[in-house]
Parts: sequence; structure tokens; C-alpha cells
Amino acid sequence: NYAALAQLQGKHEEAENLYLRALEVYPEQVDVLNNYGMLLHTVMEDYDKAEELYQKALQVDPEQVDTLLSYAQLLKQVRGDTARANQLLRRAAALQNKIDRSA
Repeated sequence: NYAALAQLQGKHEEAENLYLRALEVYPEQVDVLNNYGMLLHTVMEDYDKAEELYQKALQVDPEQVDTLLSYAQLLKQVRGDTARANQLLRRAAALQNKIDRSA
């Protein structure tokens, strides 16, 4: 994923452009939605757009553990919504346990 690589290299504008292009082609690609959300949330501080992306990713796949964790982080650190963040974290832990048991 070139966007994630650009993001790791600190090329945030390039990463954003690549995420946007990927979403034009695959608008419901959960990993792209989550990774772009993380860029917006942790680097660009566009919390509203990041939250939109996390929510859309969870609409597509409500059992996406990485997105649940990312969204919980935003809710707790940015929104101060500890109760909802903890709810998402519990859900992520339950899903991860289910995955671990089936492996």
C-alpha cells in the first residue's frame, strides 16, 4: 500500500492524495478508510473527517478490530468520550479473542 508507505516516510500530503485516489476506486475498502482516518486523526488533526472515515469503515465491517481500536483512541483522546471508547475497546477485545480461538 503506497499510501501507508508514504505516511510512514512522513510524506503526509502524498499519502493523503493516494488515500483519496484509492477511495475513488474502492470507496468501501476498510483498510484504506481506517488508515486514512488514522492519518487525519493522528497527524493532520482533522478529527471530524477521521471520525467519518472510522464510522464508514465500521458500517462496511463492524468487526474490523483495527478500526475499533483507532476510533476508540479518537473518542477517548480527542472527544473525551471514555464510556463509548471503552465500549469499542471491549468489542475489539471480544472479537480478537474470537479470532484467536479460531486460529
